[in-house]
Amino acid sequence: MPSRSRSHLLAAGALVAWLAQPAFAQIPLGAVGPNFTKTQVGGGAVSLSQYTGKVVVLFLLGYS
Repeated sequence: MPSRSRSHLLAAGALVAWLAQPAFAQIPLGAVGPNFTKTQVGGGAVSLSQYTGKVVVLFLLGYS
């Protein structure tokens, strides 16, 4: 593999690794999360406020 191709591959890999860093919310542990509404996979909307007073575990994938 030519040196130039290898350096481009390494640069691209570094960029992907940097972009894949997890996003950390600036919400303190135990605080009430901000309300949001999203579309469910099967259709229909769901809001965080529907679960007031309950423990909610969010599993968010990298889809937009």
